[in-house]
Amino acid sequence: MLVASTCWFARHPRVGIAILILAACPGGDPATSEGTSTGSTSMGSTSTTTSGGTGEPTTDAVPTTGAVPTTSAVDPTTGSTTTGDLACEPMSVEPCYSGDPKTEGVGPCHAGTRTCDALGAGFGACEGEVVPQVDDCTTPEDEDCDGQLKLCPGEAYWAKRFGEAENQEPGALEVAADGTSVLVGSIQATTDFGLGPIVSKGDYDMFVAKFAADGEPVWVRSIGSVQNQSGAGVAADGTGQIAVVGGFYDTVDFGGGPLTQEGFIDAYVAVFDADGAHVWSKGFGDTAHQIAQDVAVTPADEFVVTGTAAGTTDFGGGPLTSAGSEDHFIVKFTPGGEHVWSKLFGDAGEQSGEPKVEVQASGDIVAAGTFSSTIDFGSGPLPAAGLSDVYLTTLDGDGKAVWAKRFGDAAYQYVNDLDVDPASGRIVIVGAFEGKVDFGGGSLDSAGGLDLFAAVFEADGAPVWSRRFGDGAKQSGMATAFAVNGDILLSGSFDGTLDLGGDPLIGAGGEDMFLARLAADDGTHVRSARFGDTSYQRGYCLGHDGADNVFSAGMFGGTLSLGGIDLVSHGKADIHFSKLAF
Repeated sequence: MLVASTCWFARHPRVGIAILILAACPGGDPATSEGTSTGSTSMGSTSTTTSGGTGEPTTDAVPTTGAVPTTSAVDPTTGSTTTGDLACEPMSVEPCYSGDPKTEGVGPCHAGTRTCDALGAGFGACEGEVVPQVDDCTTPEDEDCDGQLKLCPGEAYWAKRFGEAENQEPGALEVAADGTSVLVGSIQATTDFGLGPIVSKGDYDMFVAKFAADGEPVWVRSIGSVQNQSGAGVAADGTGQIAVVGGFYDTVDFGGGPLTQEGFIDAYVAVFDADGAHVWSKGFGDTAHQIAQDVAVTPADEFVVTGTAAGTTDFGGGPLTSAGSEDHFIVKFTPGGEHVWSKLFGDAGEQSGEPKVEVQASGDIVAAGTFSSTIDFGSGPLPAAGLSDVYLTTLDGDGKAVWAKRFGDAAYQYVNDLDVDPASGRIVIVGAFEGKVDFGGGSLDSAGGLDLFAAVFEADGAPVWSRRFGDGAKQSGMATAFAVNGDILLSGSFDGTLDLGGDPLIGAGGEDMFLARLAADDGTHVRSARFGDTSYQRGYCLGHDGADNVFSAGMFGGTLSLGGIDLVSHGKADIHFSKLAF
């Protein structure tokens, strides 16, 4: 910070370096003023001069504001004198830092110094500072000064196992830019997320757990009864509220009072604040089957929920009756839980699977799912070509169709996950298929059994690229996410050999988990890895933070090594949860 000023110089002259000259402007005739003055004195804001011409003193006001005093500085090396306003105190030294202010004092980054030149004309270059550089993952230094250790791709910052003798399964994962995360799912018997054991009240209870960026638990909630409850989807709004969706039997209480099942299984939406306190919760259903599978948040912090419903369901806007055995629904709620609109999609056939939903920055709603028979989102009927096809659709914020597409042939095609890139609006879907499927870039032919697919589209539904991976065994894409730079992250499970474009991944037996990164523009291989032993390991959930670290969750038996950290299952199926450089 500059601290020198002309007034500072007036109080603290530096002899031999700079001489301050205050020149008063006489008010009389110039010739008289230049006569033989015998002396002058300065008092307050007036200057008194005895004129040689008249012998009478004259006074002229010296401005106290609105005028900058004249200054001069002498260069001691050349003897030259500069007159004018000084930019800084000659030869003064001050700290300087040209990096992002938030990085100063973090890691190796620190300020340097700069010196004012001898004429006071300005400061020289900043010397001795250390500013952020590209982080080198092979060193322990924090070269980019973000306060985080940078690991090399494939290494784990942390990896955790949750579960005991019975089954535990994650349903969905939400990761914030700062690395905090929320994991939801179902647990059986006893599970400890790090804050003490939680015991299910019956068969399966749902859970929601929040973690800090370092993987340490912040809070955990487990809700259940003597029967089953699931945690299937999660999303966080701009205020930190967390919405969880799923299905429940019997009676459950999320903190706002009991919700009682009306029939076979009912859908629920429960919202908690950032500290895990109950905000609102609602259940929906009749004597048939209803379950919520996914939730997303609009730019206005509204909640959009999708799932499956048979029978008659009232989400708050009046009863909706399915056309067949099971339809897909989409419903929008205000931040406070009030119904905005709700719709069912389907016919006399079956729309099954686990539909997914995301929201564009524009507020448009993107949904994907698996269906049989015919489905119509409002832009015209989409007839299935075979046993089950994939749909992808965009609705506007009021639920009106923008576009819809169907993909598949006479065999089976399934979609398992969906994501939207907030920067470009691009859409990615992943899943598995038999037979042939064309996402708009040409036919993809299964090598046998189930192959996994990944397909990317523009926001208007135009195809960007699509890829197939697999051999004669079974491969399935279960989770996807757009990385910070627009690359595609994939996870799932496979038998046999999986070639994602790098070195082929060879399964150790049973099912192994894979993790892959594909290039944004064409889906070419960036990196991939296999995790597992002769038991089974699956990747169900993906996310990333603002530093592009990858968060992965799934279930496993046996031993699972994640980035050098070994996890050993304690029961039939445990949850794995990790943060990786990838």
